[in-house]
Amino acid sequence: MNDGHRSIPTLQTGRLVLSAVTLNDVDAHERHFVDYQVIRFLSVQVPWPYPQFGVATSIPESVLPRQRHEHWVRGIRLASNPSEPIGVVHLCRQGSPENRGLWGLECSGVRA
Repeated sequence: MNDGHRSIPTLQTGRLVLSAVTLNDVDAHERHFVDYQVIRFLSVQVPWPYPQFGVATSIPESVLPRQRHEHWVRGIRLASNPSEPIGVVHLCRQGSPENRGLWGLECSGVRA
């Protein structure tokens, strides 16, 4: 690879796809992060109300540069619509105090 790092594999079940978060996901994340029901259980480090354009800043400045180094962030997507993330799984090598994060829309009847 040109960036000197292994690519982030895409994981897929019959109904869900877990793939790397990219700049293409900014619009969907911005739509979901204005809903308190979506982000209310996140770390206290996540501000409420979430700042306008906060995701547009966070993904390129915080998520992407650390991806594959000490953080692994995958978008959760329905296999029927893989271009629209409905959530994120975030794992960290070092916790502070937690080493994982998750947010997502409640999808009744969606099972992996």
